[in-house]
Amino acid sequence: MVRPLKYLVNKEFWNVGPDVLPTLPLTAIRGIVEEDMGGFGIAGINTIPELAAARFTKQARKDLSGFKLNRGISFAIDIMAHVNEPGIHEEILPIEELLDRPFEVTSPGDLAGLGTVAIEGIAPKNAKRLKAAGVASTIGELARKEAGALKLAGLPDWEAEKFVQFARWVMECAEARIEKPNMDNVELMLKGDTLEIAFDNSKEFGPSKTGLTTIVATSRGGRRIDGTDLSFTMSAYKYPDSKPNVDVKYKSKKKLKDAQNVAVSISGDITTLTVDLSVDLGVSASGKSTIVASSRGNKRLETTNIYYGLNVYRILKKRS
Repeated sequence: MVRPLKYLVNKEFWNVGPDVLPTLPLTAIRGIVEEDMGGFGIAGINTIPELAAARFTKQARKDLSGFKLNRGISFAIDIMAHVNEPGIHEEILPIEELLDRPFEVTSPGDLAGLGTVAIEGIAPKNAKRLKAAGVASTIGELARKEAGALKLAGLPDWEAEKFVQFARWVMECAEARIEKPNMDNVELMLKGDTLEIAFDNSKEFGPSKTGLTTIVATSRGGRRIDGTDLSFTMSAYKYPDSKPNVDVKYKSKKKLKDAQNVAVSISGDITTLTVDLSVDLGVSASGKSTIVASSRGNKRLETTNIYYGLNVYRILKKRS
């Protein structure tokens, strides 16, 4: 999944156009400061496209740590994905990927009050450090912090970035479920091992957060599929007119991956995504679920200006 732009660049660059992103200085990337520029220069990296195309490697020099380089490459690759596919990378992770298993069924209204230990990856000792340092004792408090504040608890930069980001995503999930708990323009039909997910291409639900796209359909986060042990996330966006013309020489090193176990059909204004629920595509990168079907990123519906994203997965039971 490509991270939303607001987690990749500093706040003053959140609203720049996709054609401007490749021209931004490296210091526009969150976590890269002016003192790092000498090290990037020595490595022959001076622009965001060059950083995105760089190889992941460790640099044995004090002026550019392996952590700083690899983190920068990861962020630059996602930034260039926003350049090549502007406006469509706005999904947040499903709640199952953000919280530790015992807390995944927490009601939306109670999420802000959960202890920080509920966030996936925060060990009890780190949760205690955050509380003892006066940084945050709940997810709601952590979501309002900047990553730098977590240094008071002795957490390294990469963990601080991740935990604050996860806390904010949890709160976004909670807000979406509280304000409008139902899915928008998503209809499910289960026929044995076949799942059909349909939406009306002609419907619109207002602009996305970036304003570059219009929401066509959304599951509003992870949803259980009734009668099964499966869950899914789905979203569809459209460009108000046509896809912005972005002439960028850079091409991502990531090849466009084909969707897995997703058949698409369009009849009039209705798009139907068909999934064979008996398929098992293996364990997800997080190790918390097995993948049943995936669009593997946002895919364009042929002959339309609509992009869709779909993931169907089975949460693995926690080993005792």
